[in-house]
Amino acid sequence: MREAGAGGGTDRLARVMAPAGIADPIWAAEQFIALLLSVLPRRGLGLGPPLAVTAQEAWAKRAVDLFLEGMPVS
Repeated sequence: MREAGAGGGTDRLARVMAPAGIADPIWAAEQFIALLLSVLPRRGLGLGPPLAVTAQEAWAKRAVDLFLEGMPVS
């Protein structure tokens, strides 16, 4: 499956991450993709309340921020 296409996005993302000095860019890319694709598709399948478009955008931004900056603390 990875060679058939699923890995293409991972590989492209890993190539973008590699110059930043990430030790394992493939692993980081896989984790980032999993973070982004975990909630929204599940909700679209009815496994939780659906999100409005603006809420989807806010959720995606927070997921990117989490990946880049870590968990915010209060």
